[in-house]
Amino acid sequence: VLVGAAAAAPESWSVCPLANISICAPTQTLAAGSGQLHVAVYNSLAQPLDAVVELPISAASLKLVAGPAAAGPTSVQIVPSLPPVTNYATADPAAALRTALFRARVPPLGHALYTFAAVPDETVEQPAEAPEHTAATPAATPAPAPAGSAVTIENEALSLTFDATGALASITNKAAKLTTPLTQVFGYYKASEGSKASGGGGQGSDGRGQASGAYIFRPNVSTSFTTGAPLITRVVGVGASATGSYIVQEVTQTFGPWVSQRVRLAAGARHAE
Repeated sequence: VLVGAAAAAPESWSVCPLANISICAPTQTLAAGSGQLHVAVYNSLAQPLDAVVELPISAASLKLVAGPAAAGPTSVQIVPSLPPVTNYATADPAAALRTALFRARVPPLGHALYTFAAVPDETVEQPAEAPEHTAATPAATPAPAPAGSAVTIENEALSLTFDATGALASITNKAAKLTTPLTQVFGYYKASEGSKASGGGGQGSDGRGQASGAYIFRPNVSTSFTTGAPLITRVVGVGASATGSYIVQEVTQTFGPWVSQRVRLAAGARHAE
């Protein structure tokens, strides 16, 4: 990524290794009237790439200024950033509250350059094929789905339904008119702390008293335990039509303080992530 002139020297470009936790200094410094943001997307595969790219931003909204002609219309969808997943007590204050999504189409073993500009806040989120290529600012913290209500995300090919408990209940293949019921649970084992009687400190000479740790799986009982019912804590793009009014639709489920799941369905995709 680069903020400034696209013809800048290669050393002026930056990578964003912390983008997965909503931190990318160049993209977060872009503000309305402060210049342009250039994003180079590289495809190392020997086949064309069609993928959704995520950029942490501080600007209220982004507008696509230029992109590959062969890529066709490309829009920007602004969504609240995911809640941080961290072992620390508080989230990193440098993390962006918003994330910009756009669809990149890149040739095999090649790259595509996209240029964006920050624009003032819009009042209505634009559809995925909108000619103006703008998107509105969402609330910084998305409201969870109403308790006890079902949620459905869908596109032209698939429909995923989450029941009133918050669990993923079914997937429908629209072309085949086939609905598959689902039951999904997350399980875990309670770790053994070792046996001092077998050698002291849980490190017995015969190995049977060793505590469960990074290099040994040793539960204290053979019974597995399951998490409780999930809570839908984040919904993106739901309410869009089945023809893909948004780039993506997402549901985030929280099963407990240590496990959550994001289910994403992109417009036109024949699979869910």
